[in-house]
Amino acid sequence: MSGVDQDVAKLQSDFGISPILIKDLLKSPETANEVIKVFGRSMYIFNGVPIFFGFAAALLGTFQLLERISIGNSMLLLAGTLIVWFFSRTLLIQVKAYNQMRFVAEKHGLLKQKSVSND
Repeated sequence: MSGVDQDVAKLQSDFGISPILIKDLLKSPETANEVIKVFGRSMYIFNGVPIFFGFAAALLGTFQLLERISIGNSMLLLAGTLIVWFFSRTLLIQVKAYNQMRFVAEKHGLLKQKSVSND
C-alpha cells in the first residue's frame, strides 16, 4: 500500500470519512479544494444551529425555573443542555476529522495551490 492509500484508510477507519468524500478528494485538486471547503462549512452549520437552539432552550428553561419551579421547565433545561453537549461533542469530532483530512490532502499534494502575486 502506498502512503496515500494508508492515509486514506486511516481517515476512513479512525475518523469515519465517507468513501464518496474520499473519492472526490482524490479526483482532482480543484475538487479536493471544494470538498474540503464544503465539509468545513457544513460541519459548522449542521452542528451550530442545534447548538444555538439547545442553548436557547436551556436559557429559557433556566429563566422559567427562576420564576417558577416545575417539571416542564426542568425538562426544558435538561433537554437544552443535552442538545448542546451532544452537538458540541459531535462538532469537536468533526473538527478533528476536518483537520486530519486537510493535513492528508496537503501532505500528498492533493490541494490546488493558491497563486500569490507580488503586485
